[in-house]
Amino acid sequence: MKKIIFLMLFITNTLFSQNVVLDTTFGTNGITLNPVSQTNESILGLEFQSDGKIICITSFNNQNNSNISLTKYSSEGILDTSFGSNGYVYTSLNSDFPINSFKVQNDDKIIVSGRNTENGNQISIVRYNFDGTIDTTFGNNGFSQGFSNFSDSTIDIQADLKIILAGSYSGFEGRDFGIIRLNNDGTLDETFGISGKVNYNLGIPTNNTFSDDVVYSVKALSDNKIIISGYTYLNEINGNDFAMIKLNTDGSLDTSFNNSGKLIDDYGGSEYFVCLTIDSENNIYVGGLSSFNSLTSVAFGKYSLDGVLVTNFGNQGKVITSSNTGNYMSISDIVVGQDGSIVCAGSDYNPNSLTSDMLLLKYTLNGNLDTTFDSDGIFIKDYNNLSDNLSALKIKSDGKILCGGNINLGTQSGTDSGLVQFSITNLSTSQYSKSQFYVSPNPFVNFINLNFSSIKSLELNIELFDINGRKIHNLLKNKQFTSGNNQLKIDLPESLANGLYYLIIKNGQNTTTLKVFK
Repeated sequence: MKKIIFLMLFITNTLFSQNVVLDTTFGTNGITLNPVSQTNESILGLEFQSDGKIICITSFNNQNNSNISLTKYSSEGILDTSFGSNGYVYTSLNSDFPINSFKVQNDDKIIVSGRNTENGNQISIVRYNFDGTIDTTFGNNGFSQGFSNFSDSTIDIQADLKIILAGSYSGFEGRDFGIIRLNNDGTLDETFGISGKVNYNLGIPTNNTFSDDVVYSVKALSDNKIIISGYTYLNEINGNDFAMIKLNTDGSLDTSFNNSGKLIDDYGGSEYFVCLTIDSENNIYVGGLSSFNSLTSVAFGKYSLDGVLVTNFGNQGKVITSSNTGNYMSISDIVVGQDGSIVCAGSDYNPNSLTSDMLLLKYTLNGNLDTTFDSDGIFIKDYNNLSDNLSALKIKSDGKILCGGNINLGTQSGTDSGLVQFSITNLSTSQYSKSQFYVSPNPFVNFINLNFSSIKSLELNIELFDINGRKIHNLLKNKQFTSGNNQLKIDLPESLANGLYYLIIKNGQNTTTLKVFK
């Protein structure tokens, strides 16, 4: 079934259309490469220290292991050589999925989790001082370890400075959600669960077997309750479903959450949810991708603290965004702004060229694509005609978008990790006083409906351009519209090839551009 997208443009006395570009004041023309090795690597996490400097966690391959390193940069993307050894700290830890596996404390100390192959392949946590040296006051000479049968570790820090480590715990019946809580000094918190540890199976037993549950994210709430999310695998027919649990401060399930403490939700395909964030009103946002019939789409949802979908958001609490070109889209990180807008970072993968591009999406507080953001809410950036991907996302105080990921330079070393910063330019024009425009259906077949309202009469001209900027048709010329609500059906030639087109709307002095797809 084709996905119908309604493009909506809100215009007041002054319209601000957000143009997304690489920030040339950052790094080299907006990009800072982060070469930590000679093999495939990717920045999978970003954090700020109190002075605004950037700490990155990078995964790289070394003898078939995914190792971890830390790097420090100034806010302008310049390597801070006072950190570690010339800006780099190479840990003794490996990681399966280190997307959310480090945090910066309020005192600028850095906590990292991963597998310690030098200690029986167990999960370990190491703490560094702000300058990258080992904090020997933590655990045993900087390490807290001995957590057997854990993988996919992710961490967060509670308001009382206790440390939450969540991961996939391998038991007798597949993997479960496993959670460990440490005191700030690295010792196990005996008030949590059994000797500081709990684990929960998410799925319903079938045929005497249990679900396979994988953890990707953990968040400590302001009341020190805990949210853990990931996915659960029941069988080949259902694939993966999104899964989430909420714990009380003692590690027990909070049964006020979905009446059980557990939640499993299906987004129509096989879900692979890797990101989790909490907004200022304590709503929960979780996301990643949903794959159905060989189509991979961006998927995320908004839930209350009680585990109930917020039904005035998206489609009954859920958002699915598919590519109009048949590409596979997914997100790895999600940020909610103070105004309630949502920005997601990830990749747009072309199955024909086998390459991916950087992907940013922006949504309104209601879960609709923000059509003032790069004209349709979707920004795709190809750096070098090869594969690029965004895995981590932060919004700076000045509104600039900082991302981490990998960039393929076409060298023998494969992909390099890198920081990418985008600036948002507000293009101001005084047009269509307090008007609203809606275009549907989009994608179209042979016509589109243009709906709009205005507080005054308008004379409009509408033209259709192709992706190369060549005018295809004059669709409307000097057409008068009265104030109030207006509707116009515009027939389009059936001979138009499938692809992207631009609808140019003019009122004599000002111009609005909308993307439409066939």
